[in-house]
This record gives sequence, structure tokens and C-alpha cells, in this order.
Amino acid sequence: MLEINDFYVDPVLLRQVKRQQRQDTHEDEEDDAEEDAGPRGTQRTRPEPIDSDVDEDGHEQEQNRKEIMKIKRERAQSRGLSVAPSR
Repeated sequence: MLEINDFYVDPVLLRQVKRQQRQDTHEDEEDDAEEDAGPRGTQRTRPEPIDSDVDEDGHEQEQNRKEIMKIKRERAQSRGLSVAPSR
């Protein structure tokens, strides 16, 4: 059976709860302001998918991928890490 003497105020937990409540209130205010402001930064136009195999000029990006993988392998090898072979 629990008694009133079994309960106590945990100052650390109380501080964490108050901090989270303040953060939640602040985020709600920011969300409201962002909804009113409209798009910002670089997201004003529809983004293009990043997995596209063809760039804007119609050139394949396979060579770029191979170069990136080569650089990643070289970095990993210089750090002494094992690397899976490229395709």
C-alpha cells in the first residue's frame, strides 16, 4: 500500500517538465508564425528528386557517382576501415 510519505518532489524531474513545457509553447508560437509567413529560403519552388540519374542537361550522373565512391573508399582506407567493393 502506498502512503503519502512514499511520495516526494523530485526537483530534477520538475525542472525537466517545466523546460519541456516552455519549449512546447515556444515551438507552437514559431509554427503559427511560419504558417503565416509562407515559404522561405530555397524551398520556394518544387524540389527535384535527388535520385535522378540524369542532370538538367540530360547527362548521366554515373561518372559522378563513381568518383564519389572512389573518394569515399580512399578516405575509409586511409582511416583503416574496411570498405565494400564498388559495383
